[in-house]
Amino acid sequence: MNFFALDWWPLNNWTGRPLADRQSEDANVAAFLKAPNINKIKFCMMYETFALDFNAADESTPVTPAMEKEFDADMLHFATTYFDNPSYLRLHGRPVVVLYLTRTLTGNVAQMMSGARSLLAAHGYNPYFIGDEIFWRVTNPQPPATGSPLTTQPQASRIEDFDAVTSYSLYFGGNSPSLGPAKDFVGYPGKTTIAADERALMEKYSAATGGKVPVIPDITPGFNDRGVRLSTNHPAQPREWLPGEGPASTLDNLFKKVAVPTLDARAPIIFVTAWNEWNEDSGVEPVPGVATTKDDSPTGSEYTQGYTYGGEGDSALKVLRRDIDCVKGLPACETPGTG
Repeated sequence: MNFFALDWWPLNNWTGRPLADRQSEDANVAAFLKAPNINKIKFCMMYETFALDFNAADESTPVTPAMEKEFDADMLHFATTYFDNPSYLRLHGRPVVVLYLTRTLTGNVAQMMSGARSLLAAHGYNPYFIGDEIFWRVTNPQPPATGSPLTTQPQASRIEDFDAVTSYSLYFGGNSPSLGPAKDFVGYPGKTTIAADERALMEKYSAATGGKVPVIPDITPGFNDRGVRLSTNHPAQPREWLPGEGPASTLDNLFKKVAVPTLDARAPIIFVTAWNEWNEDSGVEPVPGVATTKDDSPTGSEYTQGYTYGGEGDSALKVLRRDIDCVKGLPACETPGTG
């Protein structure tokens, strides 16, 4: 791994977080920067844009003057606090900022982004903004007067406000064509069209701007939010690509079949969604224990859906190391096994 994108939450109303929240977010980053080997890794900021005023009812985050003011203040804070750190990630000499869930932004997004760029330019910074735009459904930035603002089509006008676009997690849910008729149980990823569907989606987003805006692939070692959002009934995406292939085989296959084929030399990044704080089973750190299909739901399988969890060890890290070596053309990538 070459860098970490560090999650950072702005002030917001719906979580009731205090005005001192920026200090607590900065304290988390400061702890990371105290690592004795910080000079061996890069980092960039990942900004929770949707926290400014996300409306879950219609999946929109309206751009307002107050929201733009907060966004400007936070971007300037990033610039003056982090951009000059020698370990800060730069692409083409520009400090990178990832903006989460921009696919829900509505209103004058162009003004929001150009205003932030102008403010930072006045302070000598030219950030490289990566928008989280790619998903099976997105929000129209200019919602219709009636009907749903959600669409399956890329919104080119908004995409072009960013230097590159990516996804956060292309799990089975959210109108994925990989979903079966029941939409509640899909099966092992290797038995679905998920890899081809994700590649096609990346190509669709690239074509939306005629290739003008680079697309950065994102993969995940698995996805299962049933322990915290069972009522949404998202089907679990197991870590095993096919039965018996190992707990990092989904990560391995998505890396080779989605990330590598869609890699853009203009933005040579492969994101791996690996957060654990939302309990979505996307972590890559070593997991001890013994593999089991049992859980503590009333049926004993509502959470796992019969898939194996636990005891993954460091298989995900080993697969990432080998696959990244393959991209670099190093001999170590020939090590057999998928996790």
